[in-house]
Amino acid sequence: MGGLCCCFGDNKKDLSPTTPLLSDKSSSHNGQRTPNNNTSLGHSARLHNPEKEKQFLTSLEQLSPIVVGDLPLPALDKTFKDHASLYNSLLEKFEALRQVLHDFKALHEKETNGIPTLKECMKLMSINCGDAVITATRTRYSVQLQYDVKSISECCKGLPEDTLEALALYNKANTLIRNIMEKNPQIKDSIQLVLDDEEKLRREVTKADLSPSEGPEAVKTCARNINNLRHVHGAIDTIKKYTKALFQELLDSSKRFFSEHDITDKPGIGKLVA
Repeated sequence: MGGLCCCFGDNKKDLSPTTPLLSDKSSSHNGQRTPNNNTSLGHSARLHNPEKEKQFLTSLEQLSPIVVGDLPLPALDKTFKDHASLYNSLLEKFEALRQVLHDFKALHEKETNGIPTLKECMKLMSINCGDAVITATRTRYSVQLQYDVKSISECCKGLPEDTLEALALYNKANTLIRNIMEKNPQIKDSIQLVLDDEEKLRREVTKADLSPSEGPEAVKTCARNINNLRHVHGAIDTIKKYTKALFQELLDSSKRFFSEHDITDKPGIGKLVA
């Protein structure tokens, strides 16, 4: 959320539904929208410039779904709503990712003094897996662990259901990261194509055979929809930046786990450990 964010820092606090997923040692930041009211976000360890750090946090806090107004022109109305849906789906995946990581940390909280770091979670998961055989497949933005449920249940130290849930959450986080990173540029490019046709879209509205009551309102709605799509660009960049950094954090925190279980790559793109 390596080291670009300190989302898995060394601070220790009691975990609750409103506990920040990401926080630094000195402060926490309350955002406006996160899953299950877990609204705080931490800062990036690489953002040494306080002003840049503030801007980064603000951009995360301001992430919200896009809402577009109805237009009396079916084709144009569909264009705006389809692109709003694309972005909102991306944002939902991003929020789901944050919730999965919160759940992953909460699962190991009882074994640590407060909120565990991601490295602590991976260390505990490695111990809990015991001698079970685990393999992994790495793609550009994902690591998927393969394991036999029966083997994990027989070899694990502790409750089998907890170990299996931890493994499932790890894979789920990686799946969400891959989906976000793959869809991000496609959605951004598609929205840009709409924005590039701004003048054409406006002309469609002004030249449409609309009633005196519909025409002026349709022009205003079209303008608002275009502005809403324009503002989405920054949000898409923020989601990409945050997600890419988180994947590196996951890789860095997983090195010990990979090493202790002799996990090497199956055919894929890239290596488990750089």
